[in-house]
Amino acid sequence: MRSKPAVVDVETPLLPASDGLTQSKPTDRLPESCPAAIAMNAIAGLRSRKRGAALEQAIREAVFVEITQQGYAGLTMDAVAARAKTGKASIYRRWPNKLDLVLDALFARLDEESERATFDNLPENVTTRAALIALGRRIVEFVSVAGEAMRAVSCEANRDPKTAGAVKERLHEPTHDAVVALLERGARRGEVSAGVDLDLIAQVLPAMLTHQMLLVGRAVTDADIERIVDGILLPLLANTTPSGRPKPVAAGRLGAP
Repeated sequence: MRSKPAVVDVETPLLPASDGLTQSKPTDRLPESCPAAIAMNAIAGLRSRKRGAALEQAIREAVFVEITQQGYAGLTMDAVAARAKTGKASIYRRWPNKLDLVLDALFARLDEESERATFDNLPENVTTRAALIALGRRIVEFVSVAGEAMRAVSCEANRDPKTAGAVKERLHEPTHDAVVALLERGARRGEVSAGVDLDLIAQVLPAMLTHQMLLVGRAVTDADIERIVDGILLPLLANTTPSGRPKPVAAGRLGAP
């Protein structure tokens, strides 16, 4: 009579054959098409899927990557969901449309930047010049990441008063207030002349940096920031140089070697 072939369970260790039959080596992997394997993979995916704040952070990060690569017009919820490794329904439960998603990602990044780069209670040895240069670098770092989102939001703000109000409250006013605070500190230290219009001068640094990066499309270097501070802001804050003559500014365009 013909012997029945040995049956090996995937969970049973391979044992030496005792009946002279060739025993196949078991495997701990099931074929991907097997229903059990499909179910196991689904469970593993659920366990590794981000939730709550971690998921929202992953979605926001995906927004910045996608909008930088594709632009606002090419940004899709499907692409964001795929990059964040989540379902599109998870995004729509939190943000009803693409603009709301971009706005939230932008403002959340602003909040993170504000917490990371506070200029309150600076050490006494930090001059107004050094503080302005440091703030300029922070602005450049932020725009480098969020520039495309800022373009999209600015365009929408031109036609939608609600968006314009949100941009003013969450973006423009905090930045302006931070610069004014630095200038007021400089005035208390005697580095800013009395009677200088701090509210007006505070607009110069953010405006010039964002103009170069978002409108001109030119990268801004540390040297460019120093030129703006030394050649424009400090003379305005002091009105004149110690000699009484306007301070000379090196010729050349920003971003030029």
